[in-house]
Amino acid sequence: MDESTTCTLAYCLAVYEKPELMADFLENWSSFYVECGIDIYFYDSSVSDALEQVYRNWPRKEHIYYLRFPNGTRKIFRMYKGLDFSKKYDFVWLASDGLRTPKAGLLQILAHLKPDIDYLIIDRYDVEQLGLRVLTDPDQVFRSCAFITTMYGSTILNTHTVCADFDWDYYESILRDYPEMLHWIHTYFYFNRMQQLQQVRVMHMPNSLPEAVLLRISDKKGSSTWTWSKSFWDACRAWITMLNLLPDSYHSKLEASRNLGDCDLLPNEKMLYQHRRWGIYDLQTYWSARKALRMLSSIPQITFFRVAVTPRAWLVLRHSRHMKKCLKRIDQLSRSCKCLMIYGAGVHGAVYGKYFEKHQIPYEAFCVSRRRPGKETYCDHPVVAFSELGARIGEIGFIIGLSKASTRQVLPALLEKADKSHIFLDPEFTAGIGEELGYRLVTNLF
Repeated sequence: MDESTTCTLAYCLAVYEKPELMADFLENWSSFYVECGIDIYFYDSSVSDALEQVYRNWPRKEHIYYLRFPNGTRKIFRMYKGLDFSKKYDFVWLASDGLRTPKAGLLQILAHLKPDIDYLIIDRYDVEQLGLRVLTDPDQVFRSCAFITTMYGSTILNTHTVCADFDWDYYESILRDYPEMLHWIHTYFYFNRMQQLQQVRVMHMPNSLPEAVLLRISDKKGSSTWTWSKSFWDACRAWITMLNLLPDSYHSKLEASRNLGDCDLLPNEKMLYQHRRWGIYDLQTYWSARKALRMLSSIPQITFFRVAVTPRAWLVLRHSRHMKKCLKRIDQLSRSCKCLMIYGAGVHGAVYGKYFEKHQIPYEAFCVSRRRPGKETYCDHPVVAFSELGARIGEIGFIIGLSKASTRQVLPALLEKADKSHIFLDPEFTAGIGEELGYRLVTNLF
């Protein structure tokens, strides 16, 4: 690659049976990518023809390609090999159908894609506060970022170094021997390959930069179904299998494993109780998964056992009572204030909006700390900047519809100007209404 030229990038969306997500991307986001010189590839492994029809109906197909493959794993391998590309690219970006990047974020990413960069990792947690920097120690990258790379969209690969001579047969054999590793095969490839490179340079980018947010999740994105079933625990065991298969030169396997568990899969005891209430965690699961749990989570083993033997019926009853109590609080807030506003215009806010509509709870608008240009409405309601409310703040009941991180940022400023009794914040209720509407919000909230 020539240092003086802009690196080329293929954006590869792994899509499956969700035409509304594909239509949303094409209508509202694809122009940003094309304007930035990024080619878009849809890799479809659906059974139905719904996604193909969405593409056929899309009028502006320049720089946008559609490919269909019956095997979901092989379509990922084909991306790494670049078998279906219209030209050779310098970088390939594998993403899920629910991820979105605004134009400002795309420009930031492109600015940091250089010929000497092997991997670019977008870190939505930045647990170790690494910030924006180049990392050269594979074990540090593994410890800090392995769990981040499990999410499609978090990692961009240099095709000249990382993807060069991609050994398809080897990774196919891994899946034949360990079919449960399907969820993690891409992460295994990233770090197995990293140890094969003589030198490695990884551009680490926090998801939130002063200039832009790099990755957003579409409010039309529901939950991955495997996280709601017992296959979740099979995937947890497979994560440990994957780590054990990686070279022993990675010395931080326990830290890397617990980063995934503590930040995402099993962040705390409340999440575990929720799995028990759903019926996907029980004593049988505990006995079969207990060895993996020691590596996956810092939750004490006695807690895993205690939750496993807790009567599920009692948890269901307790949750039902809590939801009714919260609804009563919201009703009281609606009566005591002139109007309700949902604070947050993202996935969590959209869940509240849909829930309120379903239960005929009136609300006036979505409130945000800063309104993005062009975002005047959201879910058919106005979007209002908090600074624009002025003297009205004392008349409004605020429903917090934000992730845990955003709540921590917003709440202090909100409490300075609004009456505490006019603020509704209940993570368990937020997770509960998410369940009702098909969203898994628990890991972001507790």
